[in-house]
Amino acid sequence: MTSGSKIQRWSSRLLGKRGSLALMEKIAQLPIFTRQRGLVGMVGDYQDRRKTLSAALAQVDRILLPSPFMRPFFAGHGLPEEKMKVIQEGIDTGWFSGLIARIESDRLRIAYLGQVRPAKGVHLLIEAAQGLRGNYRVRVYGNMRQDPAYAARLVDAAGKNSNIEFPGGYTRAQLEPILMDTDIVVLPSISMEPFGIIAREALFAGVPVVASNTGGLVDVVQPGINGALCPPGDMTALKKILQALVDDPRRLVNLRQPSGKIRGMAEEVDELEQEYQAILAGQKPEKHKHLEGCR
Repeated sequence: MTSGSKIQRWSSRLLGKRGSLALMEKIAQLPIFTRQRGLVGMVGDYQDRRKTLSAALAQVDRILLPSPFMRPFFAGHGLPEEKMKVIQEGIDTGWFSGLIARIESDRLRIAYLGQVRPAKGVHLLIEAAQGLRGNYRVRVYGNMRQDPAYAARLVDAAGKNSNIEFPGGYTRAQLEPILMDTDIVVLPSISMEPFGIIAREALFAGVPVVASNTGGLVDVVQPGINGALCPPGDMTALKKILQALVDDPRRLVNLRQPSGKIRGMAEEVDELEQEYQAILAGQKPEKHKHLEGCR
């Protein structure tokens, strides 16, 4: 990602669309910035990219989205809502054999799986864990070399707390054994998750999920049924949820109840084929049909 793209991304979050564009236009007029690598033509590139995408999307028959929450998001950015259709992605279930028995433990085993970077909110889990009382274990499964500075911050925050471990990355072959040694998966993302594949994998294996109430995570995490949701960035709310589970692990029994269907890739392909046939037949996308069988 270029420096210009980073500036646009962060300024949009802080200043909004209009404020971001105004800032970029101002920067583009200052030689001290425009001569820097990655910033040359920043505003022009950004505007051209939007025009190109808008022109391309105007010609398509369908705009396929992986999650219902993305419909208003993209509609707000000018995409034609009447062309949108949500087809939730399926997950690869080949890693799950169902032959590995769940390992029993007297302590609550909490795990984070995924990318180790600030947007995923792993630091919130570490901060919450430091305030927990009782018998628990927290493991962070992810590549610690992806963002070395952030990883070092996490290790420093964990300090000498022996209940917090950093096993590092994992392979697909290791996913089932990891989940069978986990009581609850925590996904404290502070950015929008368009799909939430880790949440789906955990739920497919029967492991409850505590996640941020954002993006595609809310499509599958059902509070009180297969997990819990908390506001993005709210460490206190996350700690409260985890402390309740540490205090009374029996709550997990109810959260392991069947919560609906996590679709595999074959089901996604079937729906895609049906949609292609509908497009060829000149049919318009059916609203809300995507909600059937999503959970």
